[in-house]
This record gives sequence, C-alpha cells and structure tokens, in this order.
Amino acid sequence: MRLTVSVPATTANLGPGYDRLGLALQLRLRAEALPASTWSVSTEGEGADYLKQDGGNLIARASEQYWKLQDKPSRPLAVRVVNPIPLGRGLGSSAAAIVAGMALAQLATGMIDYDTLFHSAAAMEGHPDNIAPAVYGGLQVVDQGTPLRARRRPLAHNINLLLVVPEKMKSTDELRAVVPPEISPEDEEVTATARRAVLSGLGSGDPVKLAHSADDRRHQPYRLKALPESARIFHLLQQQDHIAGVYLSGAGTTVAGWVVDGSDPGQAVKRALADQSITAAVRLIRPDWVGVRGQYWN
Repeated sequence: MRLTVSVPATTANLGPGYDRLGLALQLRLRAEALPASTWSVSTEGEGADYLKQDGGNLIARASEQYWKLQDKPSRPLAVRVVNPIPLGRGLGSSAAAIVAGMALAQLATGMIDYDTLFHSAAAMEGHPDNIAPAVYGGLQVVDQGTPLRARRRPLAHNINLLLVVPEKMKSTDELRAVVPPEISPEDEEVTATARRAVLSGLGSGDPVKLAHSADDRRHQPYRLKALPESARIFHLLQQQDHIAGVYLSGAGTTVAGWVVDGSDPGQAVKRALADQSITAAVRLIRPDWVGVRGQYWN
C-alpha cells in the first residue's frame, strides 16, 4: 500500500482574529509513505538538515497519537517528505506536519475523515486556527467552545498575499508568552471592530476594510515589540503601494500583506528591504481552497 498526502501552509490570526481566524495557502507539504517495520522520515526542503528522521519526527508522533486516540495498534511507515513551508516563521509548519501524520494514519485503514482529523489534530497541536484551514482549506473561523467548531467564510477570488519571511526562526511558545492573558475592554472593542471589518473585506476584496488588519490590539503590538526585524518589515509594507493591509502571520516572524488589485509588489518590496539591510524571502501567494488531500493505492 502506498499512501500520499499534501497539506497546505496556513496563516493565522490575520491581524485582529487572535486564535480565531486562519487561511490556507498554496504552499504544500507533501508526504509519501509505505508500510514499514519501524518509523523513518526523510525530508527534502525546509528542515531537511535538522528534523528527526525516526519516530521522533512530528509526522510520526502525530500518526502514533492518532492511533492512540483511536485505541488501535500503530502502523509504522517509511515516509518521504517534500516540505516548502518555512519552520518557526508563523506559517503553520507544525500544523501541516501533524495533519499530514494523522491523515496518513487514517489512509492506512481507509479514507480521510475530515472532522475527526480536525478535532484530533487540534487537540495535539493546540492552535485550531492553523489546523482548521490545513484540514478544510479556505478561510476558517474557529469557535473555541465545546465542542470545538470551524466554519468556512466567504473569500473573494481577487485576494493574494505578499509574504515577507525573515531568516530567523522564533518559537510559538516564546511569542505566545509575551501576549497578556487579558486586555482592556476598550482594546477588545477596537479589535472586535477590526476583526469584523477584515472578515467583510476578505469576503468582498475591499482594500479599505482589509487595512484594518493592522488595528489589532490583542497580540500584534506585544509580538512586534519582541520581533524588532518583523516590526521594521511591518512598517515598511504599510508604506508600499498595492498592499491593502498588513499583519503578523500567526505568532510571527513572517509579515503578510493583502494584495487585491492583481499586481505583484514583490520587486518593490525587495528593493525596500535591501535599502534597510533586511534579509528576507518575498513571495506572492494565493489562498488554498481545498485543504488536506490524500490518496492510497494497493
């Protein structure tokens, strides 16, 4: 039996949607697996030099966790991964790995069950705003209640994102620690108003509404203080033509800008980064509409 899965990168929060909003991107981790007596995971691309190659790899651990949740014996796999998703940059690399591992476990006995996959992966990863778009694709709003729910929201077809990805990694746990557990009612209201505007802008492609991505007061001000280079990129993108709104992707370090006019401001942004001696990758990317995909052959 040969198994294959592909899982999109994700961008979460989208500014004022802290722990609630997530969007899938057309940047996919791909994994191919065969049954084996012990786990092995080889990686090409991002993380190839330092990700574990045995059962300690996150894909393997996620697969094992899924079997444990289902109270079934594990099935080790020999996995080959091609990963273009930068690690530790706020683009959902951990979510993609966990979804891939659990999807492989599901495929080993049949078909992908998307709802079970969502809840199982969210329980392990802890950030359902990344897991939901990785599983379902598109723009997702997470309701952090019991039970946990994710709802797809409309997304205009003229939406593109310009990603500026610094070289330096930063752990999500470290960047979560700088965010206060609560903010003032005034800041909550400003953030909620901005979140409604951004959701409306994503549905309509309205650049005026998307500009409210920068108005968040829940997490971005605190994380940008801890990420001085990302803060410089954030302000640089705000000054660029053709970028409708700017936000910190996930916990960072990547900064994203909405592009809705069909242009590609990448070259102008690269020149501006060079002028400020900032080294970062720049990429224009489309949202992903599908989410996790999987196949198996006997």
